[in-house]
Amino acid sequence: MGPVKGAEFLGALVTGIEFHARLGLACHHGLRHGWHPTTTLGTLAGAVACGKVLNLNSSKLLNALGIAFHQAGGTQQSLFDNVLSKRLADVVLSLDSSIDAGIRAE
Repeated sequence: MGPVKGAEFLGALVTGIEFHARLGLACHHGLRHGWHPTTTLGTLAGAVACGKVLNLNSSKLLNALGIAFHQAGGTQQSLFDNVLSKRLADVVLSLDSSIDAGIRAE
């Protein structure tokens, strides 16, 4: 992909923040029911921001959001859609744990 210009990065950051804020406004009642949506929505917002940097088309962005949703919420939708995001999540979580352990060992 190569380097990202400052303006592109800021545009993607603002897009992700705006997406996160709008989702938060749409589900603010979740707090009353014991659900704190910040991390789940942050995962989706991160996917949108990265999609902006990568210039993803709508189909690819939808796929990125689906994978982010799966990783953030543990949804079983991938089983119904017969897609491989479940296997991908296991690999990502394993890698994430390994990286985390390496950082903590420093």
